[in-house]
Amino acid sequence: MTGVTFFVDRSNTQGTNDGYSTNPYRTVATGAAAASPGPGNILLIRPGNYNERITLNSPVTLRATRAGWATIGKP
Repeated sequence: MTGVTFFVDRSNTQGTNDGYSTNPYRTVATGAAAASPGPGNILLIRPGNYNERITLNSPVTLRATRAGWATIGKP
C-alpha cells in the first residue's frame, strides 16, 4: 500500500489542522483536497454532520469510523 490516511473531525477545535489523527481537518472538502494528489489515499471521516458540498476530481477512498454516523450534506 502506498496511500496515506487523512482524518476529518468536525469537532476538532485545534488552531492548526494537518490531517493527522491527533489534529484532523475540520471539513471533508479540506481533507479531500489534501488526499486527492496521491493514489490509494484514504479519508477517514469521524462521526458528525458535515453540512457541505464537495466535488471529488480524483480517486480517494472515503471511510467512516464505527463509533457513529458521518453524514455529508444536510441531515
